[in-house]
Amino acid sequence: MKRRILAIVLPRWQADCARKLAYRQDGKRPRPNDESAPPLLVICTEHGTRIVRGCCAQATRRGVYVGITLAHARALCPPPIIEVESQPEREVAMLRAVARWCQRYAPITALEPSAGPVTILVDITGCERVHRSDTDLLRRVVDELSARGVHSRVAIAPTAVAAVALAQSAKKNLLDCPVRALRIDGKAVTGLLDVNVRTIGELLALPRPSIAQRYGAEVLHRIDMALGDAFETLTPVRSNPLPTAERIFDGPVSNLEAIALTAMQLIEGVCASLRERDRGGCEFELTALCADAPTYRHRVILGTPNARAAHLVKILAPHIERIPMGMGVESMRLSVLRMGRFAGSLDGTRGGTTSAALRGAVGEWVDTLTAQLGDRSVFRGGFVEHHQPERSSRWIPVARHGLSTRNAWRDANVRAVEAWRPSSWCERPEPIIVESPHTPTIRWRTQEQRITQWIGPERIATPCRRAGEETVDGRMSNVDYWRIELEQGTWLWIAHDARGWSLVGLWS
Repeated sequence: MKRRILAIVLPRWQADCARKLAYRQDGKRPRPNDESAPPLLVICTEHGTRIVRGCCAQATRRGVYVGITLAHARALCPPPIIEVESQPEREVAMLRAVARWCQRYAPITALEPSAGPVTILVDITGCERVHRSDTDLLRRVVDELSARGVHSRVAIAPTAVAAVALAQSAKKNLLDCPVRALRIDGKAVTGLLDVNVRTIGELLALPRPSIAQRYGAEVLHRIDMALGDAFETLTPVRSNPLPTAERIFDGPVSNLEAIALTAMQLIEGVCASLRERDRGGCEFELTALCADAPTYRHRVILGTPNARAAHLVKILAPHIERIPMGMGVESMRLSVLRMGRFAGSLDGTRGGTTSAALRGAVGEWVDTLTAQLGDRSVFRGGFVEHHQPERSSRWIPVARHGLSTRNAWRDANVRAVEAWRPSSWCERPEPIIVESPHTPTIRWRTQEQRITQWIGPERIATPCRRAGEETVDGRMSNVDYWRIELEQGTWLWIAHDARGWSLVGLWS
């Protein structure tokens, strides 16, 4: 099978990281091509000199590049500009997180160790049928990274060196790529440019012995790796296992106080691991291996990511008391099944803003309600895939799906409509009497209502019949939606189809 490597070059990784860290405090998602944002410079100190380590697209267009001094960059970019101190450790951690995120395209991802722009390598050998075509895969990678605020260049080639060269130089043919795209030593690049050797095709035209003698054996080795004549290995980026804490007793334990104390220690250990990763747990599983009873398992889904041991103890305490003791418990384990970023804390120290702290407080309050009232007692609004607006929402139990609705539309595979929608829907459409559109009065709930404004219609066509939907004379009909304002200021959302007029929602 022919090997295929996907190279993802991140030319502005330092600037993207700095912007993501800044936007994360405000709860926003950065955009890599945000023209409204001022130029951003990532600064570091080398030998007592302030150097530009990374810059955004706006700064690049003004002549700034990596390696110049800060004074030179300030001269090229007049105020306002944003200067951010470089954080290499955070950049490496975020890069490894992006590499693990890229495992959705193929199981094996690696980081390019050679000097040059930050690059992620993905071994997509054997995945052709999954991604349909190379063009679709490349477009998908660029779009998904761009949606997360990361600028990227991508290419696919039989070898990693060739893929990196094509992605870095934005060429379609390896022979047309500049010699610098091979990521060879800077002295070798300077020597090749002195003899007017600028592309890889011109470099391959030189005799092999002279290349090794004049520019070093490493240049020849990189050429062989690009052409597939030398073996190259990828060191996979491995996913970090989810935090887990386990305690195995010397023998069966039937004392409830000892079991509760052990569970508290497990919770503290798991929360400490979560805080080290700057993450919170979204879903936990408590497992108790009983000596003479089936294994006890209980899952808890929190409203928002949380790593406070006191909160988890309060949520899990009722379930610890339900463990069947019998002859005793032989072992206990607490596992984190799903993690997420912190929504905030009660004191506002985590999350960066008061709104983030409020979300964390609301999440803990909802968790407490769920633990006291039961898993089927607390609900939140959610979305389902349906072409009719009044049928595209439902109540979802928080204990099963959590409190966050951040990815609700994407999870339901629904495209959000940029239009007005009522704040509350009728459980069943209420019939109303309307003589014609734009009429001054309607009859609703046996009373005449005067209309001051009609807005619409918004027509939603039904392309095909779905199971369980009503039809008129065996066929589906289009639905026209109108937004009307009553004389007392109430706004109604009414619909008209082949069955007549009906009220489907209203604004509170």
